[in-house]
Amino acid sequence: MSKRGRRRAHAAGSREAAGVAVAGSARLADLERRFGRFRRGHARFTRIPDDLRSLAVAALRSGAAPADIRRACGVTTGQLTAWARVASNSSVADSAAPSARILSVVDDAPEGEGCAEHDASTTLELRLGGWSVVVRPVGG
Repeated sequence: MSKRGRRRAHAAGSREAAGVAVAGSARLADLERRFGRFRRGHARFTRIPDDLRSLAVAALRSGAAPADIRRACGVTTGQLTAWARVASNSSVADSAAPSARILSVVDDAPEGEGCAEHDASTTLELRLGGWSVVVRPVGG
């Protein structure tokens, strides 16, 4: 590649980097504005809401410098690190969490002695492994 071609490629990369820097500075300015509004409306040592925490972590993940985020938000390194750790753990837990399953089990009506006194529709039985819990009305 000629010297001129390298200059053009470098200039294009600089423009792209400048665009990222502008977007990043706009994000930090928005973050600083939101944190400032929160701090003006609340007493010192008030817990920072999850939505503001997630915005700070998103800025960190998008490549903003941790020092810039700390300065914009007025938080410590420990807070920012803890928020990032919690966010990464919760995203892993959300993806690994099994979905709930509802199983519909309908048995045949029981036959034999003593079944006539309890209607099958008024008896509730829950079976879990080797355990069974039966609920039925008293008297009858």
